[in-house]
Amino acid sequence: MISYELFDLRREIPFIKSSIADFPSTKNLEGTEFAQMGSSVAWYEGDRLIIESTNHIHGYIRTSRGIPQGSNTHAREELEVDGDILHITHT
Repeated sequence: MISYELFDLRREIPFIKSSIADFPSTKNLEGTEFAQMGSSVAWYEGDRLIIESTNHIHGYIRTSRGIPQGSNTHAREELEVDGDILHITHT
């Protein structure tokens, strides 16, 4: 689970390296789905956590300005800890 404090969102990502579900992985505190962040799955590759997401709705990655996204968007996040530093690569 990843908590996004700024927007009160909770992202629950299953650890399975297979097909991605059709329903959003993110909900707000009231339980309403937040489809802007798509549907995700996660797995480990060595020490890196890999998260792949699809099924986004039209919007922008990050904020109201940024990289456009839509139903054809495929996002890959790689999270890796180096000492006390968290490195995140979003492709």
